[in-house]
Amino acid sequence: MLDTLFPRQPRISPFVALRQAETNRDRDVGITARHPEVARAIAGFRAGLAVATSPEALLRDPRVLEVLLMANGLGDQVPRAALARKALLSGPSDPTALIHRLADQRWKPGTETFDFARRGLTVIRNRR
Repeated sequence: MLDTLFPRQPRISPFVALRQAETNRDRDVGITARHPEVARAIAGFRAGLAVATSPEALLRDPRVLEVLLMANGLGDQVPRAALARKALLSGPSDPTALIHRLADQRWKPGTETFDFARRGLTVIRNRR
């Protein structure tokens, strides 16, 4: 899906690319959000969040889990739902938590950002 939304562009300087991305950020986010697949994913995420009573319930919803993983650079982990739930629910302040034992360090930032173990759903509901 992303290949069709963001086709390869000719090579340009990283500084020019960053400047263009910053300049066009709001417009590009709006365009992406209107794409039917993205709009459906966002609607599913919001619907799942509206009925979730706990972080565990939230992460059992495949629509929610997919959006969270994609947004945190873990889209390739969508098929590993059980691992994803365990990693995201583990407490980052606990030195024995699963995220500290995983070789793939991409799990850490999302787990630390949401910290479902300590903050519950509050953190994600306040981000809407």
